[in-house]
Amino acid sequence: MNINRNLKINNGRRSSSSEKLSSGYRINRSADDAAGLSISEKMRAQIRGLDQASSNLQDGLSLLQTADGAMQEVHDVLQRIRELSVQGANDTYTFEDRSNIQEEIDTLIEHIDNIAEDTEFNEIKLLKGGNEQIIKNETTIGASLPAGVAFSGSHLVLQSLQSPDSPSPAQHATATIDFTSMDPGDIGNLDGKGFYSTCCTCDEKYSIRFTTSPSPSTGSPNPIINVDISGVTTVDQLIDTIIDTASPLMTHYTRLMKDPSMPGQLILYDWREDQPPLDSSYGIVGSGYIQTTITRTGSPSLYIQAGANENQFISIDLPNTTASSLGIEGVNVLSNKDASYAIGRASAALDQLSRSRSGLGAVYNRMEHAVSNVKNASENLSASESRIRDLDVAKEMVTLSKLNILSQAGQSIMAQANKNPQEILNLLQ
Repeated sequence: MNINRNLKINNGRRSSSSEKLSSGYRINRSADDAAGLSISEKMRAQIRGLDQASSNLQDGLSLLQTADGAMQEVHDVLQRIRELSVQGANDTYTFEDRSNIQEEIDTLIEHIDNIAEDTEFNEIKLLKGGNEQIIKNETTIGASLPAGVAFSGSHLVLQSLQSPDSPSPAQHATATIDFTSMDPGDIGNLDGKGFYSTCCTCDEKYSIRFTTSPSPSTGSPNPIINVDISGVTTVDQLIDTIIDTASPLMTHYTRLMKDPSMPGQLILYDWREDQPPLDSSYGIVGSGYIQTTITRTGSPSLYIQAGANENQFISIDLPNTTASSLGIEGVNVLSNKDASYAIGRASAALDQLSRSRSGLGAVYNRMEHAVSNVKNASENLSASESRIRDLDVAKEMVTLSKLNILSQAGQSIMAQANKNPQEILNLLQ
């Protein structure tokens, strides 16, 4: 009975050893090593997560390469726009020459918007600020122009106007604010008051606010333009101050001017000679000024899961490279002054785009280091998990050989033990 018990034990151990050798694992079930199995499974979760994170990061790098390639094209287009603006600022060109230059600029600006619209990675738009949405909440701040100032209608209407951009009269959507009956002594009463105008075909708004305490203009889009009237003493000087302060900040189609034949009147107009159909909800001129509050919903960021655990991610802030976001929508070179201003706007757009590309480049380098890190961590964890779970084949072969010898010995002794009762029976005969 003792021999049979030991034989069964050895056979069981030999079976377990053979199982380990055939699978290659030291731990095939929890009974083999409960604590070791738990540690091993945790490590396996980390290893598989790290391997997937490496794949995620590679996808993120591909996305950044796609975005950077498109932004390089935008850079090239902006350089060309700036070059054309420098060309247009030269007074050796006629109005017709500048019109031809303007036509190319308009086409290039349209191309910039096309790039922003069409650049995608897995149907994710990369150059429009991601999935971010902007909700504009507008409030008209109560203000009115003082007595003696009047609007000739509150809506831009088509009429003949010889604008500074055109050598001959043309049909423009225009409106006027009449300051002729205003007493120069009342100019100081304009402090804190103002007026606004909108584009004829979109919701772009420009608000003029008079102030005796100089302060920077605010808001983009729909800026509130602060006009310093602290040193203004005449109506004509007031109109010049409004034009000089506001014109550089009106980046869409609305323009300001005065006409020597209409003293004391400020003219607002849409500078396009080929006027679009007027929309009754746009092209409005009114007293007071618009305060725009921008509420952002969603996020312009993409998150790349860069690790095996929660909250281990790298964020990518997607840029917005549309013409309006870069501040070049509506630039024109039809006069020396406008072309000179266009040069500054093109330069500012180039700086903005360079900052965006630099940001993406920094994230790209970070993600490359992250790829190396997760691969190294996966390799080291795999080695550690192997030491816990995998089998030492050489050692186990020695154990199996020992068990085979013991099993064979047990069988031999069992056979010998079975002969003893036969000898006793022979004695009884």
